[in-house]
Amino acid sequence: MTGIRMRSRVVITLAVLVTLGTACGSDSGAGGLYGDGGASPTSGGGAAGGGMDGGGGGEDDGGGGSAALTVQVNNFLFAPSNIEVAAGSEIEVKNGNANTPHTFTVEGTDIDLELSPMDSEDVTIDLDPGGYDVICRFHGQMTATLTVS
Repeated sequence: MTGIRMRSRVVITLAVLVTLGTACGSDSGAGGLYGDGGASPTSGGGAAGGGMDGGGGGEDDGGGGSAALTVQVNNFLFAPSNIEVAAGSEIEVKNGNANTPHTFTVEGTDIDLELSPMDSEDVTIDLDPGGYDVICRFHGQMTATLTVS
């Protein structure tokens, strides 16, 4: 009986820690399992709200940086995977993985960020309007679409 009680306490403790980590990792937006927030970058909601992967971000709420949008690079995904910004906008790219480096590379452009684990960088999207493919050079399965207006 003692083993069952101990396991129950461990499970409850882990659930509390995950809940706290999710709440603390979100600047805005409700957040989904992969930090997608459920809102588009232009809807006024959190563009990349916090999720179980420690994702945070969303549109700038006036506290801190000047980035219009945060793109999470985590769990071998970009979140959001459809990135929509106005030309000249600054975005923040966050690698939320504690062990894996990633890149945020906009193909056919000079935008190529290398992000160490738990690193973040701001980048200005000074590109002509149109659609661009975003990849991680280290992990071919990681792709996203960047739409510049």
